Amino acid sequence: MSTLDELKKGWYETALKNRWIKRAWDPPFTIDSIMLVASVDELKRAFLKGNWCLGQGFALVNPYDLTQNICFVNQIDGGDEWLVIKDQIAFESFTWQHIIRRESFEMNIRALLLAPIDKCMSLDYMDYANDVSKK
Repeated sequence: MSTLDELKKGWYETALKNRWIKRAWDPPFTIDSIMLVASVDELKRAFLKGNWCLGQGFALVNPYDLTQNICFVNQIDGGDEWLVIKDQIAFESFTWQHIIRRESFEMNIRALLLAPIDKCMSLDYMDYANDVSKK
């Protein structure tokens, strides 16, 4: 992926393959359902707000290194079950409010952004949370 627009299109197409997300109808899931956030704090505030519609998405990207990207799309109407997509690959599902209460949100986001996709797919990405050499 070489541009932010290509990343967003890839996240959208990947999320459409999800059996719940593709059924979103109020509102329907579109590429514009994925909102880019500027920081980890903004992403955290969005998840804490809660009660998001089915298909609402949020994405965080390092503008200097597009390989550090992560997208979350809500799989439950009014719920807190988020499909996790990196590049064009869905590999995990998170309930963020629980993770935020455990005070491990920032660590999880850091790991997801820094880990290569093969580590994400094997769910072996948490080693990247504290490794400052992988910044």
